This record gives sequence, structure tokens and C-alpha cells, in this order.
Amino acid sequence: MYDHVASATITLINKGKVGFEFRGINIDPALEKRPIPGQPVIVPHSGYVEPFSEQKIEVKYLPGVPEEFKKTFQIQVAHFEPDTVTLTGEGVFPRISLDLPRIEDEEGVYAKLAQEAKRNLAIVIREQVKQQILAQEEAAKAQAGQEEEELMKLVAVDENGVEIPDSPRNDKTSNNIEGLHEREPSELEIQMEIERLAVRDFALEHMNNPKYIMASVDEKGENILSNVESTISSIAQDIPPTVKPKAALPDYLLDFEYVVLGTVRTHVVRVTNTGWMPTSFKLERHNIHNLGFHIELERVRNLPGAPDNETLDFVVQFDPRGANLQLGSVEVNVPVNILHGPTFNLCLRAHVTMPDLEVSDDVLEFSDVKCGECKVITIQLHNHQMVKCEWNSVPPDDSKKIDKHVPMHLRRKLRQEKKKPNIFEVLPPTGVLMPGQRINVQVKFMPTEEKFYENRIPIRIAQSSQRIMLLCRGHGLEPRLEFQRTVVQFGPILPHSPVGDDQEITVHNPCSFPIEFYSLEFDQNYLEEEKVLRLMKGYDEYNTLLLPPRSVGGKLPQELLDYYEEQLKKAEEEEKAIAMELARQETLRLEKEKREAAGQTMCQ
Repeated sequence: MYDHVASATITLINKGKVGFEFRGINIDPALEKRPIPGQPVIVPHSGYVEPFSEQKIEVKYLPGVPEEFKKTFQIQVAHFEPDTVTLTGEGVFPRISLDLPRIEDEEGVYAKLAQEAKRNLAIVIREQVKQQILAQEEAAKAQAGQEEEELMKLVAVDENGVEIPDSPRNDKTSNNIEGLHEREPSELEIQMEIERLAVRDFALEHMNNPKYIMASVDEKGENILSNVESTISSIAQDIPPTVKPKAALPDYLLDFEYVVLGTVRTHVVRVTNTGWMPTSFKLERHNIHNLGFHIELERVRNLPGAPDNETLDFVVQFDPRGANLQLGSVEVNVPVNILHGPTFNLCLRAHVTMPDLEVSDDVLEFSDVKCGECKVITIQLHNHQMVKCEWNSVPPDDSKKIDKHVPMHLRRKLRQEKKKPNIFEVLPPTGVLMPGQRINVQVKFMPTEEKFYENRIPIRIAQSSQRIMLLCRGHGLEPRLEFQRTVVQFGPILPHSPVGDDQEITVHNPCSFPIEFYSLEFDQNYLEEEKVLRLMKGYDEYNTLLLPPRSVGGKLPQELLDYYEEQLKKAEEEEKAIAMELARQETLRLEKEKREAAGQTMCQ
């Protein structure tokens, strides 16, 4: 680990008969107990090796920053030239990665780290491609040398002593080299490099902090990896925490976005150990339950790292009603503490909302409408919220349950009663609006008697305490006719008399609009129109069909008449086809009977 002392052992072996002294060159013996970052230390710093004996020397090194290092130091043995020892390695730290986006800070630190990470990865990838090209070129040269030697042995010469050129070889190696190109770094690689840079900057900032170095090594300069604890909480309760500053990584964001009050939203978060060593971590879940959040996971011990890089899933749940939350935004930071590593926050965010609608007009004035006609007013519903909205304007079922003690004939009578059509009705009665969507709906007023109507139509919204009330007003006008008399009395008339008797009846229209009336028994035009209307489709559950307004003395719409004629033609064609099929079958039957009769005659 970059902030802990690494140690290795080298051995000086004296195979001669004369002892010799050794010492480290340019190495401070005072650093044996407390090595400083980037400075190799050997223990012992100097000594004497007896003949035919050996001396073990412990080499200690504190990287100080999480990056690859290459350091050298020299050991002077007797009067010989100093021997150079090279230390190579990489400073690492425990780390975990969540499958969540990061939060960019307002200061722009995250953006700067991301740019630097991309530049560093581009250099690394470019260097990797160069190394691959060099390796393939070396392999190609070696292969070409072997092929040249084989060709020299097998070269052919003609009668004039001229060499016969060999066939061209397929240079596969050059094609492979051309196929190499620089790839784009993955998002995980970028995030890991950002974390490394953040820890690097933290380490460089605290490089000269005595508390930071003292927390990394003990008084003897030994690695105390097993005793370092978090400043946030202690995973091992029996070991007191060591006061040591910790690097802070960019925070993760789990945004539940818009959550409807009364629903429970869950999200599965995947944790991956992207480091080189088993990692232990803990989530500080204090006081998140009061805000409706619940996390199943609390602490994890020794999640394996490379090469397997184990993963772990845990569930985060948000229940706003269980926490009695009001509408609005909710946000809380959950500190995630990595043992011996950096720390970061898991930001939980949600916006508690409720479906709602906006209506273009909630007071509808239908004025005067004749009975038998209807008037339609169009309004617009708008879902201005960020969640789906399901609305319903169907009136509740007011049908009463039939008492079991009611006689059967009365039950049948009650069941056969037809539902009365609604005076005011919304078309369509139900619907679903996505966020920001609008829909035009029609409100129909169809009076049945002459009186003033006023009604409130509730539009109920699913999963919401809000509802819209449409105030509808209208006045029904019922056509009325006043006859001078209702009984017609004719005088005596002789049977088969050429002269009959006529009576005149005066009909008065007291209404303010014209009225058309006719005789059901004698009006042939009415009977023809009834045939047309019975053939039409589109009647609702109340056997009502909406047609354009019809003027007094006018005919049915031309579209209906054309449709009726078309249906009559289809019916005639079907009847002709059936008749032709029956005739064909009858002809086949007669021919079959004739053949059977002829066969019987020949047999006789």
C-alpha cells in the first residue's frame, strides 16, 4: 500500500576467508524507525560479515503516493565498487467501485481530474501499442531470418547460373501491425484513474504532515496495516481508531428521480473490488430511515480483489409514505468508509411527488340544448408533473344489491331495468397521460327533459389525493305541440260512398324553435329512415348514435345513405352468390343421378 512501509530482504554472502564491512551510501540511519516517503532505508545500515557467513539486510520503502516507482540505492562492500540495488513496484490502495454515476463538484475539481485521467490513459495506451508493434517487429525479424536461411539452402540455379526468384511471401506480420490502433479507455478505467489522481493529490498535500506519516508506521518503522482504523467509525470495535487523515474520492449519486407518494422504489447497487487486495468497508446508515431510505447492507469484510475482482449486490429502498414525508426533494449522504483506504459518500436523492392534471376550463356553460340533441364542449387536460398520470371520470356504480329475500319475478324485473344515459358525460371517460403530455377530451350534454341542469363531474387521479371538478350547466328544451282537440268525431258516412268526411285539427307550436312531426303509421319516409339507422354501427351502451344536427325537413346525412346503399348492394351480391352456388350444387346432383341411372340400365 502506498501509505504503508513495504519491506524485503536481501542477503550478503561472504564466501571468502576474509571478513568485510558493508554500509549503505547516502542512506540516513535515523530513518530506520520512521522512513519518509520515497527514500529507501536498509536495516542494518552498516555492519561486518564474517568469513563463510551471511548477513540479511531488510530493505524498507514507503511509496507515499499511489503510482509506479523505481528507486535505487548503493551498498559499499569493502573496497569494491558500490553495488546498485533497484526497487520497483507500485503504490496501491484499497478501493471499491459502484455502478453509479459520479457527482461533479461546483469547483470543477472532478472535471480537471477527468481530463488529466484521460490524458494519462491515452499515453499509457499509446505506449502499449508501441510495445506491441515493437514486439511484433522483433518476432517478424526473427521469422524472416529463419526463412532466409532456409531459402539460401533451397535456392535454385538455372543453366546460365541465374537464380530463380522465389514466390512472393504473404507478409502476415505487417498486416497484424497495421491492424493495431489506439483504443478508447473504458469508463471504469477513467474512474479508477480519477480515484488514483485524487488519492495522489491528497498524499502530496499531506506528505509533510507528521500525523499522516506516524499513522503509517510504528515506532520501529514496521508496517501497521492491521492496526490502522477509520476516522469515521471503527470496523473492529475492540481496536481504538487511529487519528489519520483520509483521502476523499468523488461522491456517487443514486437518484430515484420522481417517486409517487404511496409507492416504494428499489434499486440494486453493485459493488466491485477493483483493487489488488481484499477490502473491508462499511456504510454509515445513521438517520437515513427518517428520510425514507433503507439500505440492507451495513458492513463487508474482505471482499476479494484481483484477479477475480469479486462483486456484491445490495438493495437501496425508498418509501416516502413509510417515513411520513411531504412532497418535495429529499437528499442524504451516506458515508462509505474503506478500511485502510479512502472514503466517499453515496448521495441518495429523490423527489416525492403526486400525479396531477391541469384543465383548460373547469366551468362549462352549455346554454340551451333541445331534448334529443346533444352539445359537446372540448377541453384540454395537461399533465404538468414529471410522473405518469392515470385519470378516470366514470361515475361510481350506484346500483344497489338486490336483497336475497326479494321474489324471483321482482329480481328479474330489477335486472332488466336499463341504465339511464348520463346527462353530462366525458369522452373518453378514462386515459393515461405521460409527463408533459396533453389530450383533448369532450364533455357531452344530452338533456332528457325541459329543465335547468347543473352537475359536477369529478375527474379522479390514480395515486393522488388531488382531483378535478368540472362544473357543467345547461338548460334542456323539450319540443311541445298543442292540439286543438285530441278526439276526432266523424259524422255518419254511407259505405262505399264517393264523398267522405274531412276534419281539420289545428296544431300550435308554443316553443321558440321549429318542430317537425310525422305519423308513425303513415309516413313512409320515416320507415325508410328507420331501416337505414338500424343498419348503422356505432351505437353506445344506451343505444344512442350521435349524428350531425338535422335541420327541420332535412334528410339523413348523405354518408349514411351511401353506406346503406353499399350494404344493400353487398347483400344482393351475397344472395346472388348463394343462389348460384345452390344452382351449381343442384346441377351436380342431377348429373350424378343421371349417371347412376344410366349405369343401372347397362347392368340390366
